[in-house]
Amino acid sequence: MKWKAIGILCLTLLSLTLAGCRRPELPVKPTPTAAPAALTSGAQTTGCIVAEGRVSPARSAALSFATGGIVTQVSVALGQQVTAGQVLARLDTSLLELQAAQAEARVAEAQARLNQFNLGPSEQEAAAARQNVASAQATYDRLLAGPDAAEIAAARAALAAAQQNEARVRSGPSADELAILKALAANAKAAVDQAQAAYDQVRSNPNIAMLPQSVALQQATNNYNAAAAAYAAAAGHPTAWKLAAAAAQVQASQAALDRLTPDAAQVQAALAAVETAKAQLAKLQPSADDRAVLEAGLKVARAGRDLAAGQLKTAALTAPFAGTVMRLDLDPGEYAAPGAPVLLLADTSAWQVETTDLTELNVIQVGEGAAVRLTFEAIPGLELSGHVSMIKPYGESRQGDIVYPVSVTLDRQDPRLRWNMTVKVRIESR
Repeated sequence: MKWKAIGILCLTLLSLTLAGCRRPELPVKPTPTAAPAALTSGAQTTGCIVAEGRVSPARSAALSFATGGIVTQVSVALGQQVTAGQVLARLDTSLLELQAAQAEARVAEAQARLNQFNLGPSEQEAAAARQNVASAQATYDRLLAGPDAAEIAAARAALAAAQQNEARVRSGPSADELAILKALAANAKAAVDQAQAAYDQVRSNPNIAMLPQSVALQQATNNYNAAAAAYAAAAGHPTAWKLAAAAAQVQASQAALDRLTPDAAQVQAALAAVETAKAQLAKLQPSADDRAVLEAGLKVARAGRDLAAGQLKTAALTAPFAGTVMRLDLDPGEYAAPGAPVLLLADTSAWQVETTDLTELNVIQVGEGAAVRLTFEAIPGLELSGHVSMIKPYGESRQGDIVYPVSVTLDRQDPRLRWNMTVKVRIESR
């Protein structure tokens, strides 16, 4: 009894399928046949391919932020309708704003350098650079030419005098010189005593300051002080500062003589100074290469500014088209990783169906534009028509079979359709 019921059910399904997929034929005399098996997905009947499918929106997008950051604003809710260009969420932009400001400053700096280059050097700068070249060149020429005999003789004489003075300072005064200085100091002291005695005789005179005795005492005192100081200086000779002064004089005289007789290193240094001065002068003259470098720097700075501005814009997640928020994985305060989907947007105004199990054996019998009839497991009694709008050229492996998804555009929409509803798809074969 059980197998009889199954056979009756199979005959019923087959008759319904053939009625929808086959063109009407002339009646013929029936002949006894074995009961057919029930239709399965991927089966082929006369003029018809049967496959499984799912409902999907004609347009959908998994949205993500191009840059990572902390979410500061979520402007939509699950199931909400949005318009194209509407801001859906935002990231914290404080760091991006700082980077944009820095990039803008770099553009201003590069532009200022190019402007300064275009203006060229001032007359004062050019004159100073030319003077440096002339001075360096004169020094180099003088070193090459060398000094004349008179200059060398004078420099050598000055060095000899300085060396003799240093030797005299180091040796100090002789015993005879000290004796003479001591005697001069003693004589000066005796003169003071004599003048003092004469002064004391007229001390009571009210006009003493006007008398010659007063003047004589003052002169004698001054002479004694000078003689005593000279003797003291000679007796304490040489002092450290006198030795240092004498040595410095020798060094200065030697340096002056050396400058008159330069060696190879001095000549090379003078030549290097000439080249440096000429290079500095050349830098003041605008060149095409220098201009190209500055212009390239400005382009790089502008590109950096545009990049920073673009990154700032990517901190706002916007809807690429009008649709419905189907999934929302985003909350304020969370970190959104770059490229990680956070919102699923779909245009639910137009549904389509995509097959899931049409194998390579059957897809070759399906062409774009072929008529399609659709029935829905979740909506009994609903049957829609459509046509094949696209056959994906790349096959995918599924449970050991290679399947080719086929997209079906509906001739009319039904408000009861939902994403991923299962569909029985009957496609008119070639």
